[in-house]
Amino acid sequence: MKLFFETAAQGSLFLMMLPVGMLLAVCIDVCGKTNRFRPLWDLLVMLLCFSALGIGVVLLGDETLRGYHVLAVLSGYLLYACGVRRALAMLVRLKNCALKKHEKQEGK
Repeated sequence: MKLFFETAAQGSLFLMMLPVGMLLAVCIDVCGKTNRFRPLWDLLVMLLCFSALGIGVVLLGDETLRGYHVLAVLSGYLLYACGVRRALAMLVRLKNCALKKHEKQEGK
């Protein structure tokens, strides 16, 4: 039976790149709130992402950047964008709804 990853370093690097993808998504999400430095922020975020990929490849002794490295970053991005971000947005909406109800009850 052959596993998805041929070596332990490949699996470790995949797991290490998931939070990098989530951090990338958080940085892009924060960047959407500001318009002034957006091009500079986008460039900085991409440079940080690629440098994290490079450092991970070098430190774990993998020879080249492979498709699953990029897949890990994209998976982390999707985990944040489709999961954590939506949950946080739902909590903010619930909080705002509860505050409005509380204000209406105090006003009566």
